[in-house]
Amino acid sequence: MLSKLLCAVGVATILVACARSSGTLDNGDGSFSIVTHASLVRGGVTGAAKRAYLDAQKFCTKHEPGSHVVVVGQTTGDASLGFGGNADLKFRCAT
Repeated sequence: MLSKLLCAVGVATILVACARSSGTLDNGDGSFSIVTHASLVRGGVTGAAKRAYLDAQKFCTKHEPGSHVVVVGQTTGDASLGFGGNADLKFRCAT
């Protein structure tokens, strides 16, 4: 019984502590998009937005050394059932 409880708690912890990113997607018009999700433990909407921006910075630095992120648009919102947040960042790399 105790081992089942510990297993359930372990699985729940792993699921709640997730943060995901789509990776950088080329929009075909000189801009790029990143879609991220962060659980409540990872900061929810704020954590997802921060992760998207940091991923964009990393991409611009690698894609075009010396460039920085120029945000073209961003949408954020709560994940389904309120278990975290989502962010969709559209950006360009500029020097």
